[in-house]
Amino acid sequence: MKRSFSHVVFGFRPGLNAHMAVEQIRNDLMDGYFFVIDADIKTYFDSIPHDKLIELFREEVVDGSIIALIRQFLEAGVLDANVYSDSVTGSPQGGVISPLLANIYLHPLDEMMTERGHRITRYADDCVPRKQPKCA
Repeated sequence: MKRSFSHVVFGFRPGLNAHMAVEQIRNDLMDGYFFVIDADIKTYFDSIPHDKLIELFREEVVDGSIIALIRQFLEAGVLDANVYSDSVTGSPQGGVISPLLANIYLHPLDEMMTERGHRITRYADDCVPRKQPKCA
């Protein structure tokens, strides 16, 4: 099964961009969704649990060598000012595969928010959920 990211995800996807995300938010506001929350997941890339990400990755990829390569990427460690630190959580920002891994990890959130009736627009770890008010 090929993963098809939700239509609410605009970041790091071919043919989509931040301007399109802003336009989607504008359209939702015009449709009466005026409760808006701007959310940024604090230290998102630093806090992704490796095991959960690999579990989600395995839902799409069955090749063990690819999964092992992703795990090596995640666990490569960090060298900062000549000091090495192990990587026990997180995904390196700026890596060529980091955006894909971020979208895979947040896909369940996108689905849950949509199922609960929220309109959500997400670009990387920034999202803007909106809820239409109930009529009295």
